Amino acid sequence: MGKMIFKFPVLFTILFNIKDAGIMILMIIGIKMPIATSMGTGKCPVMKNCTVLVWSNFQGIWYEYASYGDYTTRSLYKCMKYTFSTTETEVNAVREFVSKWNDGLSSTNYEVQYDGFFDFILKTESGSEEKIWVLETDYNNFAILWTCYDYGALGEYFYMESSWILTRTSKEYAAVDVEIKIDEALKRHSIERISYDPVEREDCPNYPNN
Repeated sequence: MGKMIFKFPVLFTILFNIKDAGIMILMIIGIKMPIATSMGTGKCPVMKNCTVLVWSNFQGIWYEYASYGDYTTRSLYKCMKYTFSTTETEVNAVREFVSKWNDGLSSTNYEVQYDGFFDFILKTESGSEEKIWVLETDYNNFAILWTCYDYGALGEYFYMESSWILTRTSKEYAAVDVEIKIDEALKRHSIERISYDPVEREDCPNYPNN
């Protein structure tokens, strides 16, 4: 079965799976914020031909350009900025963001843990972790990050995935040639560009020339 994208305020997210003449309802209870996510039945897709990440090339500043499956964050915050720094023994990341409600600038520090050739784990100081795959990057212009989690109940499974497009520039719109590269990269990974919504990049005190 294909995946479904929901973009509306909900108190409950319900996934229907019709199988063997029966209907199973999987309910995620207690979601009180507006959400948007890509959901599908079964387990997370296996992403092939991902970029073998070279951290010395990937380090530096990235700006979040668009995302899907991350609607709550995108609704509350703007001006997302990532700074990756490397040493001989470790990789660290800082994520900055500005509140849409009071224009306050905040940040989160991460320790980056290697998990494979194509993926890594972002670990916060509180111990929470998020596994990230780098689907594709040319290092100089764009990077496409992706994460996915499996959920199971009663022998059935569904998954929820999110993705972020990062760019090296903080301009509101990427150059045409970069947009073409992004679209081509998403097609190679069977992801529709229309699934992504832009991240607000106006009046950002943490961006250059703002």
